[in-house]
Amino acid sequence: AKVYSGDGVEYICDYAFSKCTALTGFNFNEGLKEINQYAFYKTSVIKADFPSTLEWIGEYAFYGDDLLQTLNLNEGLEYISPYAFSYCNGLKTVDLSSTIEQIDTYAFANSTSLNTVTGGEGVTSIESNAFYSTKSLAEYPFSDKITYVASQAFKGSGLTNLVIPDSEYDVTIGQNAFNSCKKLKSVTLYGNVIS
Repeated sequence: AKVYSGDGVEYICDYAFSKCTALTGFNFNEGLKEINQYAFYKTSVIKADFPSTLEWIGEYAFYGDDLLQTLNLNEGLEYISPYAFSYCNGLKTVDLSSTIEQIDTYAFANSTSLNTVTGGEGVTSIESNAFYSTKSLAEYPFSDKITYVASQAFKGSGLTNLVIPDSEYDVTIGQNAFNSCKKLKSVTLYGNVIS
């Protein structure tokens, strides 16, 4: 089943389509501002292309959507909420917009097929367990604005090559941030990194 939202829709409320497992498609209209918590929890939406007007994606919004494969996060979005795309086991590709500044706790955790993350030039903070156990993720494009990589942020991920670029800011790396990254072979730290 697919749902088409009209131009007047600005908010998708808490739990709106939660556990609608036959829902495979949703047309996110221009003018939409908020997708609130649990809105598409454990649905089967395959692709999410968000409009330029979207300002907020709530906690657990797409948690457990195993059929979601591609995620294009729009310019204007500044924050990814806790658990928003956690346990999306079919998710392979995420394009982070340049306006996103913070990726919160467990945002993509346990999305085990995630292998490509692009963009994210504005990300300053990656919170604890944000990419926990993303076993297929070999590289992450840290921005030159990064200031904080929290504890266990990439614990158990598939990172093979780690580069923290030069920045005008100090970069704090939290305890166990890259713990159990068993494929990690190369680490390059530029600038002033504090651990």
